[in-house]
Amino acid sequence: MQSTVLLSTVILNIVDSSGIEHQARALLDSGAQSNFIAGELAQRLRLPRKLVNIPLLGVGGSTGINVRHSVNATIRPHYITETFAIELLVISKPASDLPAYQLDLSEFNIPVEYTLADPTFHCPGPIDIILGAEYFYEFLLDRSLSLGTNRPILQETKFGWVISGNAPAQIASPPTMCATATLSLESLMKRFFTIEDLSEKPSWSVEEAACERFYTETTTKDESGKYIVKLPRKPDMIERMGESRMIALRRFLAIERRLEREPDTRKAYTEFMDEYLHLGHMSKVVSDRTTSECYYLPHHPVFKADSTTTKCRVVFDASSKTSTGVSLNDTMVVGPTLQQNGASILLRFRTHQVALTADIAKMYRQVWIHPDDRKLQRILWRSSPSDPIDEFELNTVTCGTAVAPFLAVRTLQQTREDHKEEFPIAASREHEFYVDDFVSGDKSIEEARELQCQMNLLYAKGGFSLRKWASNQPTSPIGVDLQDLASSQNKEIDGKGVLATLGLVWDPSSDVLSFKVADQPMPERVTKRSILSSIARIYDPLGIVDPIKALAKQFM
Repeated sequence: MQSTVLLSTVILNIVDSSGIEHQARALLDSGAQSNFIAGELAQRLRLPRKLVNIPLLGVGGSTGINVRHSVNATIRPHYITETFAIELLVISKPASDLPAYQLDLSEFNIPVEYTLADPTFHCPGPIDIILGAEYFYEFLLDRSLSLGTNRPILQETKFGWVISGNAPAQIASPPTMCATATLSLESLMKRFFTIEDLSEKPSWSVEEAACERFYTETTTKDESGKYIVKLPRKPDMIERMGESRMIALRRFLAIERRLEREPDTRKAYTEFMDEYLHLGHMSKVVSDRTTSECYYLPHHPVFKADSTTTKCRVVFDASSKTSTGVSLNDTMVVGPTLQQNGASILLRFRTHQVALTADIAKMYRQVWIHPDDRKLQRILWRSSPSDPIDEFELNTVTCGTAVAPFLAVRTLQQTREDHKEEFPIAASREHEFYVDDFVSGDKSIEEARELQCQMNLLYAKGGFSLRKWASNQPTSPIGVDLQDLASSQNKEIDGKGVLATLGLVWDPSSDVLSFKVADQPMPERVTKRSILSSIARIYDPLGIVDPIKALAKQFM
């Protein structure tokens, strides 16, 4: 039987920015001059980062990585209350999985009275932290025990007993583990061509791929054809939220006092919430017998003056921290970006002889949330201060939750996938949506009308309704109710009705894209900051006015 060399691993607790302990697996390495932490774990702990610039040197003086960030953290062994404050350098992966192969635990004959620092030492697993020589000998205690000839040694530490040294293993060719940071020419070229690759295949992280699988496995449809989705959450964050009702109540009472001073705002706010209730997008909680975690969303009004439909909207704050410092958004898997950038959509839009635009009415609210997850979307509301405060659950995908864009856009894609055989023309325009905005067109009026007809029928299958249709050909949208045609609130450009299109201003009658720059008073003193502020107000995804902006940038 061949042998391998075990390295000393321990299981410890590390404290996050909210004072909550997380379990992590660490390698005790007397050959390392610094301590390290995996970037994924540092991000999950939300620890403040400090800028550094430290080159890493490996075996033979090899280099290739410069560490850019460090964090200060507190760690604690499982079995004692003593804590250690340490500085950790943030790198993407501190070490490969250890051990390299699964080992047979029965080969070691470890006395049962010895509490192991890492009970999974024999199973390959990721290393989250490396603890270097700075603390290595501080962690060691006096006792040790040899398990026999060609067997590892047990060493007592403050984390428990670690096991290291020669160990029997059934392996074909044992690898050699060492700390190095080199990049071969082959890997550099591979990275270069990966960056230059224009493949349309999605490049998703492990978490994003898991979010997609979760959506596919849990999404269902009701009898009307609408989709029912579940909220994708991080497994290690479930049940981590604390009490949130008191925070939501304080914020609601503050908003209510503001509404008392602004009767017009109160009227618009109440109308919005009444519509939410009337459409079935929220339901009153009659009796609360749940013992599982729930979350209360604070909310407040925002106004969009140039909206042609809903000027007052209610924003729900899923980033509000609970008593444990964890918000609903902290527990969610955000999901991948599914749509193309706005510049690509605009460029294709300008190639069509007949232009068509529309948007989806209340897109997020056409997707139902599974009843089991609605307790995570509770709000407090009453229409009058003289009424008791009631609890409601939001029944649909909610703007303000981190996963809402993914769930809405992914459901739009699913609708298209499920009905592409019935409506092939509409299904082929999958890349001409930017969230809820449809920006497209066709070669002739007849083809544009067929596209419009199929778009309405296709997305109605999933409960989505397209509205605010507009075209550069007045006769193009046909068979559309008057209320579903676009109207304009922007009359400033030559007195014409123009429409907002992906951040630009589009005049359908002349088929011209324009830029709307808000008037601002001339500052008493022109500074670089004021010039930068003026430049930043011009949204130009196509770079059309870059020559003009370049003149201003010459002052910078």
